[in-house]
Parts: sequence; C-alpha cells; structure tokens
Amino acid sequence: MRIYLGQNSPDQNYKHFQNLPIFNREVMDSEANEIVCDGFLRTFAFEEIPQVLSVICKKLRLNGRLVIKDMDISLVSKHIFRYEADVASLNKVIMGAAMKSFMKLEDVESCIPSTVSVSSKHFDEGMCHFIVEGRRQK
Repeated sequence: MRIYLGQNSPDQNYKHFQNLPIFNREVMDSEANEIVCDGFLRTFAFEEIPQVLSVICKKLRLNGRLVIKDMDISLVSKHIFRYEADVASLNKVIMGAAMKSFMKLEDVESCIPSTVSVSSKHFDEGMCHFIVEGRRQK
C-alpha cells in the first residue's frame, strides 16, 4: 500500500489521507510500503511532531519507504532576508493552509523514530522545502 498524507494526492496510485485519526484507523501497523508526507507535518503544533511521526512510522512495513517534504523556515527566512521572496506566494502558502508550525530539516530528522534509518536529505531551494527520505529497519 502506498500512502500520501497531505492536501492533494499526486495520483491514483496512492491512498490519500488528510488527517491523522482517519489514517491511524484505516491503515494497520506495518501495512504501508511507502508513506509520503507532503506538507502534512506543518498542520500540527511543533511539540506534537514527534508523536505524529511515531504514528506514521509504525505504519511502515520493514524496508518501507518514508518521504517527508515540508517548508523549511531557515530557507524561507533566507529568501525574505535577501528580498528574494515573492510575497504573494508566501501569503498563499502560509495563510492558505492550516499551518500550525514552522520547522527545519534538522528538527524533523531528530524526531524520526530510531526504527527508521534516514537515507537522504536535501533542500529544494526554490520551493523553500526540505526533503527527508528513509526506510524502516526494525
């Protein structure tokens, strides 16, 4: 099973969820081959992120793939500081979503349970996003 957590599912190959309680109820532990979190974590308070990631990661099968993509506040700040940010786009992203927290790649990486091994991490400078990928090992 391939799962997409976020506002808009990219295609029909993913089972799409927009909230954690329904995802947690409908997906059994160790059932998912892949889980993509696209802008999903920002809909939770910063202090809730470790618990949210724990719920998400336990749904992965052994060797299941986790992809987390979200806005990086450091990149956003850098673009604002350098006057490179498009204010209209920032307003659309920040004010148009149910955004409850800002985070950095390092914050999210430190919250990923030890059962998931991070295999890659990088930034999308233009979109001000970080992308973390990992696989469940235990």
